[in-house]
Amino acid sequence: MRALLLDTNAYAAFKRGSPEAVEIIRRVPLIAVSSIVLGELLAVLLLAARAAPTRRIVQAPLTATELSLGFGSQLSHPALGSM
Repeated sequence: MRALLLDTNAYAAFKRGSPEAVEIIRRVPLIAVSSIVLGELLAVLLLAARAAPTRRIVQAPLTATELSLGFGSQLSHPALGSM
């Protein structure tokens, strides 16, 4: 095999460490990626970077014992401190 054109699934398999993908890519002297695959990979990276702060907020433990509902009333519950 002289060259290989990777698609997104092949790249993902390689990154996951799939033995078959790693072996094939290791034996090929020239690897190419289409502009479509580059766009897909860039989109995934941008979405992941954008989602990271949101993921940290969602995964953070809730420490407040009162929640403001935004219209003057408040919700309070003892279990909220341990969530």
